[in-house]
Amino acid sequence: MPVSMQKHTRHVSHIPDFWRPLSFSLFLICVMSLFASCSSGSSTPSGPVAQQASPTQPVHKGPPPGTILYKADWSHGIKGWQVASAWNVEHGELYSKGGDEDVLAVPYISPTTDYAVEIHIQVTRYKTKHGGSFSFFTQHSGRTDGYIAGTSNLMAPGPRPNGSNPQFQAFIEPQAHGETNDLPFDYDPRMDTHVYRLEVRGNSVNVFADGNDVFSVNSTASHYLSSGPLHIQSHAIILRVTSFVITAL
Repeated sequence: MPVSMQKHTRHVSHIPDFWRPLSFSLFLICVMSLFASCSSGSSTPSGPVAQQASPTQPVHKGPPPGTILYKADWSHGIKGWQVASAWNVEHGELYSKGGDEDVLAVPYISPTTDYAVEIHIQVTRYKTKHGGSFSFFTQHSGRTDGYIAGTSNLMAPGPRPNGSNPQFQAFIEPQAHGETNDLPFDYDPRMDTHVYRLEVRGNSVNVFADGNDVFSVNSTASHYLSSGPLHIQSHAIILRVTSFVITAL
């Protein structure tokens, strides 16, 4: 029986033999480039690339914290201190004279708005039975608010009518710019030695008495509080000041 023969047609490539390996290599390169293009296209946003800001540490301006900016020295008298007629120096210590308004301006202004004032004081004598006071303050100037901290209605030892006591309080100057959650409180320094510390940071001041945080107040109108000069004021008492130091915060 005749066997039917199936015709097989061989397609002859018109590409020369020496081009075939090169063509295959080019093909692979094209495929790889296509995949690389697709991969990079899927991960690259079509719009502008937003740059993420790296966190930065706040830059401290002024002297390093803890630097002693000023330390009073009364070993050679009160020379250099302003409006000092109502004060005198005995044995290297500062004393008010017990007048109605014994005010003294410290001859120094802090170069930084963040600073601490530490004062060691003692009431050594009461000129009246009640109504004496002492305070530490800076004055309001232009757009910069001042502050005041101190004790009022000081009372000499003895009976006290209706349980009344001296009061401690701090204010922003002018008082209309002040904001605080603290209220005036009973505080009697008696005739003991005390350490007062005023910590001024930006628009706020914290007051410490013998290491205890007793009052804080901040300004609603001023970014910074006055750097000085600081004033010491006493009324109807003899106030002894044994140490006065200003440090950077």
